[in-house]
Amino acid sequence: IVARTDIVVPAIVSVSPQPFTDEFTVVLSDIHAADIQISLVDLLGRSVSGIRMRQLHESRAIIVDASRVSAGSYVLLLKTRNTVITKLVVRK
Repeated sequence: IVARTDIVVPAIVSVSPQPFTDEFTVVLSDIHAADIQISLVDLLGRSVSGIRMRQLHESRAIIVDASRVSAGSYVLLLKTRNTVITKLVVRK
């Protein structure tokens, strides 16, 4: 048996509601919201502009306002110093 210490387990991230109408909430475990960059890309990898984010006071939750985004499927990218987490989100 070989033990490895270089394996990093990604943080648990939940996104709700799915599908969303105007905004969705990203809840982070093991990551402070100030330590993460969030972006939204379409399925062709193009960055989506027009999203606004606000952190709930002293919380690990971030509200993403995507009311200016067209209906469709998108990839939510959550970047930390050493990890990128992706989540599929759908706008009604």
